Amino acid sequence: MTGGRDETDAVTNSTEFLKKGFFFNGFELPGGGAEGHCLIRLNDTHVFLSGGGSGKPRLSATNTAYLWEFGRDETTWQQVNSQTNSND
Repeated sequence: MTGGRDETDAVTNSTEFLKKGFFFNGFELPGGGAEGHCLIRLNDTHVFLSGGGSGKPRLSATNTAYLWEFGRDETTWQQVNSQTNSND
């Protein structure tokens, strides 16, 4: 489970992972949190985050994408090329 909104309607930056029937707290999402995003595991070492939004108004969209690498000393996301809107 990643991001979303809490009981006060604030965007959250938390992640939780299910492993062997138990949930564990994970890493924080970038930019103060996200909702309506897509987060996928690319392989054993990387997770990709794209789209969605954060803050108010609801779903103030972002065009930024990030990669997370498991096992790195830093606990940060690496920003990758931003998406472009084909309607521009």
